[in-house]
Amino acid sequence: MVNLEEYKTMKPGKYWKLPKNKKEQIGKYLNHESYIPMVKYDGYWSRIIIEEDGILIQSRGISKVTGKYGEYQEKVPHIVEELKQVPAGTVLLGELHYPDLTKTLQDVGTILRCKPPKAVKRQESEDKKLVLSLFDILAYDYIDYREEAFAMRLTMLNNVFGYYDTNYVNVAEYKNPGEGEALLGKVWENGGEGILLL
Repeated sequence: MVNLEEYKTMKPGKYWKLPKNKKEQIGKYLNHESYIPMVKYDGYWSRIIIEEDGILIQSRGISKVTGKYGEYQEKVPHIVEELKQVPAGTVLLGELHYPDLTKTLQDVGTILRCKPPKAVKRQESEDKKLVLSLFDILAYDYIDYREEAFAMRLTMLNNVFGYYDTNYVNVAEYKNPGEGEALLGKVWENGGEGILLL
């Protein structure tokens, strides 16, 4: 059985960037059959831990003041409400962002950097609410899936969240391997930041 306390202190993984002297190879990676292309949202990375007595949404970084990961759950109650459908013992990774791809990290920060009452107030109108786009599932219903291949976890994430009725929680948009260039073009056309290759 999964020990959720272990996940609360787990250090987030690092992303690899293509070095500047390899930029001419970008096409090779974009359309490679080994990588799943996924939309890169300009928001705040989040770890979601669903416990028996509540939902924890943690930040990527550790606070210099508290020495702990920051928490967002009180700032996005509409997202927490939808996550209550998911069984305890589930751990997810995602990005808190605006649905509009032209909105930036700074825009999202106007919500997540303030205290909960102000954060909630700033999301009163429907077009101001943040959404959560999920890109990984590490555990579900107290079963650990970290050792499974990413493609399998992504399929599982789709199956799990295809079952729940949500407006503010979704699976991040992605395409099949080899379709990175097409997805990148679509993201740029909509004013987005770019894509990830996973």
